[in-house]
Amino acid sequence: IHNLPVKYTFKNFVFDLVYDVLLNKSSNIVCVSNESMSQLLEFRRVSRPVYVIHNGIEPLSICNKNCQLSRLKKEVINILMVGCFDERKGHQVLIEAITELKKYLPNLRLHVHVAGKGSDTEKHNLLNKINNLYLSEYFSFLGFIDNIGEVMSKMDILVFPSVAYESFPITILEAMSAGLAIVASNVGGISEMLEDKRTGLLVPPADAYALASALLHLLKEPELIITLGKAARESFYINYTADKMAIRYQELIKVQ
Repeated sequence: IHNLPVKYTFKNFVFDLVYDVLLNKSSNIVCVSNESMSQLLEFRRVSRPVYVIHNGIEPLSICNKNCQLSRLKKEVINILMVGCFDERKGHQVLIEAITELKKYLPNLRLHVHVAGKGSDTEKHNLLNKINNLYLSEYFSFLGFIDNIGEVMSKMDILVFPSVAYESFPITILEAMSAGLAIVASNVGGISEMLEDKRTGLLVPPADAYALASALLHLLKEPELIITLGKAARESFYINYTADKMAIRYQELIKVQ
């Protein structure tokens, strides 16, 4: 189980019914984070054993140590945000954070690459806000991308500014595999993935000032981008590869 619907809609009502049937017919239930397990136990009556097995992915093959070494030589810091155009993903917060950064660094040398698709209305609102705040030169919209490894190999920082629940985001695992420095909202299971100030920087959700402060810290100390990225990459290979996840599922199956 990744997460549960949090808003009431007819679609979610039907989804809930299916969920309940599957829960009752399952011999075991696996959640991808402790937070998703807590959510499950809070909102569902569960009579089956519940376990936590964190997500795992295949490493991004295009990324290697050379990606990290090249980041020290860049004049412009490249920031990536990946997420559908939805208010809960925090695009607005990132835009406001870049506005705050300009106050401290008038000659701001960064570029934000936004990947994803979704609500046309939300995207239109984001573009309007960027234009109204005179930030157009700092933002590019990439649309949906299927070559995430290639894109991440050219980035320095991943920003994940969600303002609502996240279970165990694959995007963060991909960024860890790529050795990016990660600045993320401390929501849901993200604190299970990242250790603050060691493998990433965690900030309160919906706090543009805190996000700007974390980014300012990285911009003023570019060596920290390398340090955080290296630690995140090491943590990924120790904990979050697809092979490690498969072993944990195999161990669970063996004891049944």
